[in-house]
Amino acid sequence: MKNFMMGVMMFLTCTTTSMAQGFKEPEYIGQVSLVQSANSQVILEKEEAEMKTKTSGFGYIPIPGSSLLDKGKTFLRVKGESSPNKVAKGKVQFVVRVKDHNEDPKTTIGVFQFEAKKKERRFMLAEVGVLSGLKATTSFNTVAYEVEKFGESSFLVTISDAAPGEYGVTTTDFGHISTFSVK
Repeated sequence: MKNFMMGVMMFLTCTTTSMAQGFKEPEYIGQVSLVQSANSQVILEKEEAEMKTKTSGFGYIPIPGSSLLDKGKTFLRVKGESSPNKVAKGKVQFVVRVKDHNEDPKTTIGVFQFEAKKKERRFMLAEVGVLSGLKATTSFNTVAYEVEKFGESSFLVTISDAAPGEYGVTTTDFGHISTFSVK
């Protein structure tokens, strides 16, 4: 009887705690919901992204060896000056729905800050130069975050001190990125 009562108490505690949180997992894999308060959340709008490569143009000069000076940069680019999703600076939390909890969240969830331009936001994925020994430098300036399991197949991601700027969150699809602006 004592074990039964202890089990009932634990069940009620867990149920009350999950109800007190007030937010839940997003419905579909890859969706990201922003936690606005203890009982409010909103699904972040996904924006279409494309990969764009820019070169320095030295390869077009008809002088032997000029192509050795050529340098290329590959960017992940989203149109528009800022995200439609706005957040106050400081602590930012969101729930990311994934396939399951068996994968390392630090490898399946990418959180990064865009470089904001007039008509686009972009994130440099790689830079390649021939004179540097054909060395490709990949710069994933990911934002530091804490993560914990949430629900059946989601993770609760917390950025403890988000600075003002444009951010992107992705799981597996780099063609559609959940974005938000910190003001």
